[in-house]
Amino acid sequence: MGNLTILDELLEGVYRHLLDPRTSPVIADIGAADGDLAFLLSSLGCEVDIVDHAPTNFNGLEGARLLARQLKSIVRVVDTDLDRHFTLPRERYDMVLLLGVL
Repeated sequence: MGNLTILDELLEGVYRHLLDPRTSPVIADIGAADGDLAFLLSSLGCEVDIVDHAPTNFNGLEGARLLARQLKSIVRVVDTDLDRHFTLPRERYDMVLLLGVL
């Protein structure tokens, strides 16, 4: 959630609308950990895919899957190997978050 401050500072002018829930943006949250930011954005009206890899996720993506079930969320949790060639779940995203992966 600490990244919200950084996003607030980064997104200026027309780019501030990238996360405007009134436009129903489609977002990929790559390396999302438990998906706290993804679930927040989804609750605000964004369509969000969590893209992470269970063997390298600290709890095997079970945290994100549990939150998705408990929140009855439409957030998709996609397990894919980020170190190999991979295909994103959708062909087009309005925004891709890749925070804390490196």
